[in-house]
Amino acid sequence: MPRFAELVAASAEDAAWIRALVERLGSSSAPERALRGLVGWLDDTVGAGLVSVRMQVLVRCTVAAGLVLVRYHGWDGPHPVAITLAAAEAYARLPSEAAHDAYFAAATNSYPYGAGDGCYGMAGAGCAPGSGCRTGAGTLMCVAHEVGEAAVLEAIGRELMPWLEGADDLVLARYRAGGQKVRPDDAPKREAGS
Repeated sequence: MPRFAELVAASAEDAAWIRALVERLGSSSAPERALRGLVGWLDDTVGAGLVSVRMQVLVRCTVAAGLVLVRYHGWDGPHPVAITLAAAEAYARLPSEAAHDAYFAAATNSYPYGAGDGCYGMAGAGCAPGSGCRTGAGTLMCVAHEVGEAAVLEAIGRELMPWLEGADDLVLARYRAGGQKVRPDDAPKREAGS
């Protein structure tokens, strides 16, 4: 499992990108504005490298949002979103082109959750750079439409910050504990009839 420090040690550019990410995650902007800004920034800056630090961050953001979505709806087992979440976590544990391909295929089957085939552009943005469509980062907005922008941002911070700080890797911790463990504080449970 790559540690954050190992991932960015060879690249000052990636280290600067991570610092910018941390600043965005600590933004005091309103949740909708902060999430739209994060999605646009990720879409503009992630690039095409399937095992890059930036792609790993994007997939980990998707994992965080997916945990909230699965809890909100009570999905598990064979549900397409749960399958995509498992594939995203597998990629995050051991990033490779094959793991990314498996994640992409699962995400295509659970559109609009995960970055697979489909349009992920934010409302009114089409598929232009920064829209969320190019990288699939717009999936974060799709999840936010279900669970709220604040819940998605909080989950991303909770998931990424320990890993970025070189402390706990929650993806690896869940794997070692026997699979996805959705904590009670990940999101409010969807109420019956809503």
